[in-house]
Amino acid sequence: MSKSKDQKTKQPFNKTFNEAFTEASNTYDGTNYVYDGVDNTIMTESEMLKKFTAQEKYELLKKVANNQEKKEFRDIEKKYKKKSSIEPRRDSLNVKSDTTLPLKIPNFIKASAAAPADDTLKKILDDRNKPDPDYFKGLGTFLPKKI
Repeated sequence: MSKSKDQKTKQPFNKTFNEAFTEASNTYDGTNYVYDGVDNTIMTESEMLKKFTAQEKYELLKKVANNQEKKEFRDIEKKYKKKSSIEPRRDSLNVKSDTTLPLKIPNFIKASAAAPADDTLKKILDDRNKPDPDYFKGLGTFLPKKI
């Protein structure tokens, strides 16, 4: 190994201006500057925290939560979810229609004649009560049968 590899020499300066500025400012005044890529600005941590509303922070935390934290978020949301009263739901039933009646359209399809009355039962009863034509021929005269 050469001597240059054994000696710890200063690495070349490959940092961007933002990284170098953040590191230098944190070294001297104790504030933590954060680069905001969205606005392309550099802010302190407190300014960055003020930038987001509580709801945006909540949504951000919910996105990065693990399964147990997600369950806690669901429980919290279930607890504070307001149940809607029945009145707003009934209001939708009382809305009057603003549609007009359709134009009178003539019916070109002719109605078929009504089906004849079904007298099947009457035919069966008549058939049953009819005397047997073979009754008076042969053995029919000896068998008891009502006429």
